[in-house]
Amino acid sequence: MPEVRIGDLVVRDRVGMAAVIEAVAGQLLALPGADPTLFQRITLSPKRVGVVHGKCRYPKPLKGNRPGAELRAQGYVITAAVRTERWVYPQGLAHWGALAAPRTRQGWRSGPVVYGFATPEIAAGFVLAHELAHVALRQKWVAVKNTEAVTNALAVHWCDAVGLPVAVKPAPSGAKVVAPDVVLGLRKPRQWWLW
Repeated sequence: MPEVRIGDLVVRDRVGMAAVIEAVAGQLLALPGADPTLFQRITLSPKRVGVVHGKCRYPKPLKGNRPGAELRAQGYVITAAVRTERWVYPQGLAHWGALAAPRTRQGWRSGPVVYGFATPEIAAGFVLAHELAHVALRQKWVAVKNTEAVTNALAVHWCDAVGLPVAVKPAPSGAKVVAPDVVLGLRKPRQWWLW
């Protein structure tokens, strides 16, 4: 199985998207305090049904001396899968996102959002960035709460930074989508109700 090495970080590439992996993992490693030794395994695999799938398994402390317990305690296990065969342009994924809520303290709330992917590379970059963002938020490399909406905002932010544009549209509720840099605290939300 081909491996992509970015510094001390090793990613198993089973779909042939080394450039996408290097770009997204480079965004993670650019964070202050990022430690690539916390990862036990990162894998990008092909998927047959659906658009994307990802899983981030957190390390669990050792409990007793069960067989295999030491393996679970070693580090984060990231698994990302993207459909590469029979790709029909464009594909979408309904998931949690940040919707404008001007009367809330942060200026947004979690709600259903549709993420659009024009190519399999963009989809792979998004799902890998999403799962790596869970680790970055849990380890406090980014000082924001670890929720699905924030994780998706960080994934969109990283994908945009490396030239993988993810289209973000609100679900049919009609609410406006909040920019990822507002969700991550990089920019203040507009005070709509003061205008």
